[in-house]
Amino acid sequence: MSDYEERYAVEAAPRVQFAGMAGDFFLLQLGNLALTIITLGIYRFWGKAKYRRYLWGHTILDGDPLEYRGTGLELFFGAILVILLISIPFGVLSFVMGALFSDPETGLAVTQGVLILLIYYLVGVGQYRSWRYILSRTSWRGIRSGMTEQGFGFGAYNFGLQLVQLVTLGLATPWVSVLRWNRLTRDVRIGNLALHSNADHRPLWGKFLLVWGLMTVPLIAFSVWFYFNHGAAFANMDGTGAPPDPTEFLIAIGVLYLGFIVIGLLGAALFAQYWAAYLKETWNNTRLGDTMQLRIEVETWDVIKFYLGNIALTLTGIGQILLPYRNWGFMARRVWIDGDYDPRDLEQSALEGPGQGDGIADAFDASGF
Repeated sequence: MSDYEERYAVEAAPRVQFAGMAGDFFLLQLGNLALTIITLGIYRFWGKAKYRRYLWGHTILDGDPLEYRGTGLELFFGAILVILLISIPFGVLSFVMGALFSDPETGLAVTQGVLILLIYYLVGVGQYRSWRYILSRTSWRGIRSGMTEQGFGFGAYNFGLQLVQLVTLGLATPWVSVLRWNRLTRDVRIGNLALHSNADHRPLWGKFLLVWGLMTVPLIAFSVWFYFNHGAAFANMDGTGAPPDPTEFLIAIGVLYLGFIVIGLLGAALFAQYWAAYLKETWNNTRLGDTMQLRIEVETWDVIKFYLGNIALTLTGIGQILLPYRNWGFMARRVWIDGDYDPRDLEQSALEGPGQGDGIADAFDASGF
């Protein structure tokens, strides 16, 4: 043992293990679903807190489980606040904006534009506050986590990133995604230890441009080909001329769907390669404190299997109740912590968490758990 290790009792960084079972989670979710139906949807908040406790409790770090301390009541109050502070003001704003314009169509267009901009802003706020709430209700060995801000500044930051992505027709995705990750993680505190990332977008461009190019060019080429070869099947569908031939119309629909499916599958496979690279770039360049480094072990085929499984479960209907388990388990089974760990370095967080749940993220479906 080195003098440093002997003096500071340095240990290997805690190992992450996930011991949850899909069958157990499915049964838990069946009970949640039944109670949610009986209570006309109200129990869903308590059900979410219950399954989070299961996922957290089966995630082991250095022999001790995580603990989720959130409650269904907090999540319920978060949803009520969204109604009071977002849904109702949105409705009032729509009415006021409509009344300001004599032309109803102009008023509707302006109102929709303003609401879309507000939603884009609130999605970022919701994502940040979801992280903030979940971290504040997560503890390990009694040490809780948190985030340093409220999320309103991140909402504006994320809004700007989304505008860049929109203006560039998605070409800025690697740059935007990495900046968003670096900005979010810099505010995370695990106890008193800061999380910080120096992920770089440049290694991702090759894989992303391959996705973008092989999706855009075939899509445009297929659309042009389809217009000249099957576009006539859709002629006169407005009823002003001879109706389209039913056989030609069905063939055209079949060709259209087949083309989109083939291009979509190609794009999904290529995107899985990009997404695996993105996960490795972001997680593998994120540090916890001064001595620990996060690491993720994921390959393209892992991502493909993950999304194919989620799609299959979604198509079955009832299988959707397993998605939180798959989302959490996919990461928990692949994330590692490397480096040295001195238990005396980890102290209780001085940050205070919010008093209500992640209602904004829930409203915009921005939280995977």
